[in-house]
Amino acid sequence: MNYQTFPPQAALTSLIKCYWTLEVPADMPAEKQRIVPDGCIEMAFILGDDIKRFTTETDFILQPRAMVLGQTTAPFYIQPAGYVNNAGNDLQPMLDRVQQQGGQVIVPKQ
Repeated sequence: MNYQTFPPQAALTSLIKCYWTLEVPADMPAEKQRIVPDGCIEMAFILGDDIKRFTTETDFILQPRAMVLGQTTAPFYIQPAGYVNNAGNDLQPMLDRVQQQGGQVIVPKQ
């Protein structure tokens, strides 16, 4: 597995946390992987084979080839279906940007 992150240009650091790439050969075991929320909105591009996103223990959908993932609120599971070659970027957490700009955040009661 080859996972790398790259910093954005200085002018973009208030918006972009990092750029990243992930490459996994097709001959590596394709086990389910738990994805944990990190507070970031992410743009991701699948350049290799498909990736399954599980909706239940056994049911899944295929991830879109290009996607914008909003701030997730719960973990989910994915599983590669072969060669993994992904690229993307993580945007800075939204709450941090609002606070840095002096804005107010209203959190509704649950």
